[in-house]
Amino acid sequence: MNCDFRFAAEDSTFGVTPARIGVVYPPAAIKVLLDLVGPATTKYLLFSGELLAATEALSKGLVDRVLPAADLDTEVATFASTLVSRSQLTIRSAKETVNALLSGEDPNPAALKRYQETITTGELHEGTKAFTEKRLPVFPWAN
Repeated sequence: MNCDFRFAAEDSTFGVTPARIGVVYPPAAIKVLLDLVGPATTKYLLFSGELLAATEALSKGLVDRVLPAADLDTEVATFASTLVSRSQLTIRSAKETVNALLSGEDPNPAALKRYQETITTGELHEGTKAFTEKRLPVFPWAN
């Protein structure tokens, strides 16, 4: 649940099973699930302890993509390659903003700092230049 992206094989099953074994989950763990799938699905999973098929987990927002098991590793590697080719500064900023919004913090100061960083590091320049030249960008930012 704490991953940025969740890919699953079509034969996977998912569940949150504390009610089956008498475990009381800490509020922070429940909050992660709540933010991911909403209150109704959170209660359903926690109260029932039932397992969901991959397609149902997809429809509930528990996973992002369901793939044939034989294709899973290749698809994940392809997606990872896509992410690596993108602006890491943009990705970092987006993740920080999403996390701030989820926690009720004001994301604007950090986002403004990151935007200014796109200019000072040449990230924005390289991205727009590559776009106009119809080539893949080579982003200079490294954290």
